[in-house]
Formats: sequence, C-alpha cells, structure tokens
Amino acid sequence: MTIANPSRSRQPPRLHGWRAALLWAVVALEVAYILFVLIVVGPAPDAGLAGTLLFLVMIVSLGGVGAVVAIRKPRNPVGWLLWVSATLLALSMGADYVRLSNDIFGGELPGTVVVAWLGAQTFMPALALIVAVVPLYFPDGMLLTPRWRWVVRLAALGIVILVLPTAFTPGPLVNTDIPNPLGVPGFGSIADILGVANTVVIGILFPLSIIACVLRYRRGSATTRQQLKWFAAAAAWTVLTFAASAFAPSPLNEVGWLLGLVGMVLLPIAIGVAILRYRLYDIDRIISRTVSWAMVTGLLAAAFALLVVGLQDLLAPVTSENTLAVAVSTLAVATAFQPLRRRVQRAVDRRFDRARYDGDRLAHAFAERLRDEVGMDNITSDILSTVESAQRPVSLALWIR
Repeated sequence: MTIANPSRSRQPPRLHGWRAALLWAVVALEVAYILFVLIVVGPAPDAGLAGTLLFLVMIVSLGGVGAVVAIRKPRNPVGWLLWVSATLLALSMGADYVRLSNDIFGGELPGTVVVAWLGAQTFMPALALIVAVVPLYFPDGMLLTPRWRWVVRLAALGIVILVLPTAFTPGPLVNTDIPNPLGVPGFGSIADILGVANTVVIGILFPLSIIACVLRYRRGSATTRQQLKWFAAAAAWTVLTFAASAFAPSPLNEVGWLLGLVGMVLLPIAIGVAILRYRLYDIDRIISRTVSWAMVTGLLAAAFALLVVGLQDLLAPVTSENTLAVAVSTLAVATAFQPLRRRVQRAVDRRFDRARYDGDRLAHAFAERLRDEVGMDNITSDILSTVESAQRPVSLALWIR
C-alpha cells in the first residue's frame, strides 16, 4: 500500500510537455537571433564587442533562469517576469535587425519596419519589470499584503506611459532612420507631458520597491532573509557600478558600464539561487569576502599612491628617477597585505558572517584549551560543551573506543 505525502500533494505541478518546451524554445530563438546578428552584422557601434556579448549573456541569464523558475514553480510570477524581460530585451535589438536588412539585403528583409517599431518600445518596459515589479513579488511570488496591489497597477500604468511617447511620436524610430509608421502629428506636445508623468511614476515606484524588500526582510523568516540577501547583493553591485559609470571619467566610466552589465547578468542568477534555495546560506560568506577584499584593495591602493608620492618628494634630492619610490612602495604594500587582510576579514566577519565567525572563535578556543589539558574526563566534558554550544543538538553523547 502506498501512502501519499500530503505536503507534496499540495505543491503545484511543474510544467511539462509542450509548455516547458515552448519556454526553452523562445530562449533558444532569442540566443540564435542575437548570435546571427552579431556574426553577420557585427556588434553595435555604441556598445562594442564586450558590451554586446554581455548583453547577450544577460538575455541568456534572464531567459534561462526565468524558464527554470517558471517550470519548477509556475505559480511564482518572478520566473515569468524574468522570462518576459528576456524576450523584450531580445526584441529591443530591432535596430540590429534593421542594420542587417539595410546593409546586406537592401531593406528587403520581412518585417523590417515592424521589428524596428517593436525594438523602439521594449527596452524600457523590460527594465521596469526587473526594477519595479520583480521586487514586489520576490521571493515567494506573493505581494507583501493585498494593499500592495495598487503598486502593481501603478507599475503597469508606468510601463504604458513609457511606451506611448516612442510608439506614437512622429519621426525616425530610435537608433534607425525608419519613420514611425504609427506616428501621430502633434503628438510631440503630449509626449512631453507623458515624460514628466513618467518621471513622477518612477520616482514613486523605485522607493516603493525598496521599501517592499526592507519590510519583507524585517517580517520574514530566516530563510526569507537569506533569499533577500542574494537579491540585495546582486542589486547593490549593479546599482553601484552603473552609478560609478555615470560619474567616473573616461575610460573608467566604460569599465563601470561593463561591470554594471555583469551585475545584470548576476541578478537573475541570484534570484534563481534564492527561489530554488540552492546553497542559500553561502551568501553570508560571499558578502563577507567581497566586502573585505574591496576594503583591502582600496586601502592598499590608497597607501601605495601616498607612499609613491611621499617617497618621490623625499628621494628627489638623491635620485631623479621614480623607480626606487615605486619599488619601496610595492614592497611595503606587499608586506602589509596579509596582516591587513586578516584584520579586515575578522572585522567584516563579525558583521556579515557572524555564524561562521562565532564557530571559528569557538573552535579556536577549544583547541587552545585542549593543548594544555591531559585529563580524559575534562577533555570529554569540554568536547560535549563545545558541540552543545556550536550545534544545539536535541541529545548528545560521546563514545570513545
């Protein structure tokens, strides 16, 4: 006789058959289209090869993770939102299709005008779904409370406002010389008003998405908090690198832009890890190591620069070359690396990886006591108390052969 597991029977079924195949087929078509355009036409002039490849990887990341989450958890809207965002971003490359049609086929490829029009409308809605809507449903696919439905409606209104100006303003479409087939004369004045309304809506939606994540973190369980840490870490990387690219001088702004695209690649991966709970609790160690290495790198870079400048002024009467100052500075920074890294790592672990820090400190204290202890009874008692403090087991016993 077979007894059904009631908890398993309540779980929603996965997508199978043609539904799952359709999701993967769309992702495969998107990748094939971008690769074809990249090989035949080449990368976009304003993006370069690295930017175009990262954009391709971002679409693969969004579509692949979205398909996996949608297949395994079809009732969670996050997977579907990621998958739709990947589709919209692939359509946003309509300008490349237009270049392919004009440069090689004389503009005779089927659907050139339609693809150009769709490509002008889809980039910003895709970003709006990722930035404004996904945080409202992450990680369990449910809104924080039913009262947050008006925020979703506001996001839908914002997406419509985003699309309308480029959809009906007369003139050439974005990144192409094709005139807008749906352009309405006199729509430019309305487009200006919609632009102001769009700024207001974005100014409301973006803070609300952050507030939703903060409230969910404060009210959530330990698992929910770990899931939000994955999302927050990838989102913080993306926002900071894009912000740095906006204010940094050239060529650092280009590096920041590429690092921001890397963050967009990592964001859906972090979402997939969080929702599917694969190695969920590794995020504390990842954050700890990232923060500590960033701090060590910044401190050593600043120390190196100060030492080089200071030693150049100090050694100027003795030598006219900068080689000695650079060599001494490099030696000093290399000597200080390991001690500084250990100190910074301990300080960061106390804040971001507290469980591991406490465990390491407990094991180190036990090793120190064990070094000076010879009585078997005391050793047994110390082992039991250490395991009790570290693991909190329901029952505990020690057997010695």
